[in-house]
Amino acid sequence: MITSEKYFGRAIVDPKIADNAKELLEKVNAFLEHFQGSVQMTSGYRSPEHNKNVGGARSSKHMSGEAIDIYDLDRSLAKFCVLKAELLDQYGLYCEDPRCTRNWVHLQSCPPRSGSRFFIPSLDWAKKISGPLTVGSL
Repeated sequence: MITSEKYFGRAIVDPKIADNAKELLEKVNAFLEHFQGSVQMTSGYRSPEHNKNVGGARSSKHMSGEAIDIYDLDRSLAKFCVLKAELLDQYGLYCEDPRCTRNWVHLQSCPPRSGSRFFIPSLDWAKKISGPLTVGSL
């Protein structure tokens, strides 16, 4: 289970961000109850300064408490997300296309601009990816 203490670390945030994170963690933890592997968060809340320092997107949902990254070196969580997309839908989660993430899975509680359950984060990535997202493409 990923706790708000782990998600925020020592950060003190606006109540709206805290509310967003509470909703996110409820959804993510419920989704992860179905996953049989180990879970370790690699990135939770990011202040704008921290987000900039790690090269995050300018509009990263990590800054609003609506996104989380989970370590996934063996890609088992990414494969689970692809195979169990209906669970992402059930819990209202959106997943960055796992072909765009090397060793983590990015989940967020708000829809991307495309509205797609699996989304490509940028035009640069869209140029690099071809074909449908499948377990075999990971």
